[in-house]
Amino acid sequence: MKSKRLHKSEGYVFVIFMCCVLQTILTAPLPDLHGLSNCDLYITADNTTQELKCSIQTGQVLDYRRVRGWTALQSTGTFSVHITCNGGSLHMPWPFKAKHVVALQVNGCKLFGFLSEMTQQQSVEDELRTLMLYKTTIVIPFADMYALRNNLDRIPRDTDCGQVTLEKLVLRDVHYDLQMTPEDRDRMSPIVHNTSIGHDAALLPTKSPCVFPNLKYVDESGSRKTGQYHLKLLPDYSVFPKLEVYNMSRNELSHIPDFFRYLHSDKYPSLRQLDFSNNILHSFEFEIPKNVKTCTLEKVDLHNNRIAFIPKETTDTLQNIGTILVDLRENPLRCTCELKDLRVYLEAQYRKSANMTRQLISEVTCSLRSAFHGTMDQVSLLNSGFDKKCG
Repeated sequence: MKSKRLHKSEGYVFVIFMCCVLQTILTAPLPDLHGLSNCDLYITADNTTQELKCSIQTGQVLDYRRVRGWTALQSTGTFSVHITCNGGSLHMPWPFKAKHVVALQVNGCKLFGFLSEMTQQQSVEDELRTLMLYKTTIVIPFADMYALRNNLDRIPRDTDCGQVTLEKLVLRDVHYDLQMTPEDRDRMSPIVHNTSIGHDAALLPTKSPCVFPNLKYVDESGSRKTGQYHLKLLPDYSVFPKLEVYNMSRNELSHIPDFFRYLHSDKYPSLRQLDFSNNILHSFEFEIPKNVKTCTLEKVDLHNNRIAFIPKETTDTLQNIGTILVDLRENPLRCTCELKDLRVYLEAQYRKSANMTRQLISEVTCSLRSAFHGTMDQVSLLNSGFDKKCG
């Protein structure tokens, strides 16, 4: 009996040993091929998931074209590429196409060479489904931007549209550093001074729409803050038949971009949630759809803006549609008769909503002057009696 138990124990040790060996093999560093010595390849046992993880330290530069070249040599499987910069930088031309790469995540990097291939004909098939950039600065020399502006007609169609195979796009806290020499500043014209980097509808010839057939989720939070320059990776002349969620929060926006003013558009017929929270909007600038049957929108998040009131015609339309919830928490709404119709709309939304949404609605407040102290108090719009004297 002792020998059998000992044999069984040895079997456990052998299994554990083999698992450790297998794990070591599956997470072994890549050989120094094509400059990828700062990357590791992780492969699951069934070979279904391959993750290329790169860590770029201070003083190091990773050229994404080397990643592109390496994945092109692989005969099987697809790859998720994760690049983290710890003081290092990344050379990465747009669009970020690479054979067999279906997911790409970049975190904390300074990104160079963005415009370097904009006028080149693309030879790599687009396979990317998920693109996520976090806390990334895209550095663009003024000379590159100026040259591109003067050659917009040379941008190939597939480059102009970008990554049309995407299902999810996250550009969170992405910023743009336009680098200018004194000579650049001297020759910069007023037209260029007011031009956005990227797709400018006024400068581009008329083109057919770029169609993103599978894109469902876009997050551009914290990435369009006020400044002279910003980047549009999704052209204004795009169509998103399956887009459900668009997040434009934390962008210091004082006005709604024209692309989103009409809440039900043929450009995004499946949109369910639109987030413009934590901006500096002063009014409700959307055009609300009149046809209830074609409206898929469920929520417009406007919390933490500077909206003081909502027009009666807007609340009447929202009330008639009945399916759109507007989140107005943390706005400087004033408890006046102008809010009477808004209160009716919120009460109707409260009655038909689940507990979590009810909590959200009950937190909408307005400012009311105290009859005893003369101070402005924040009171619940649902529970206050400010409208009792309204006609």
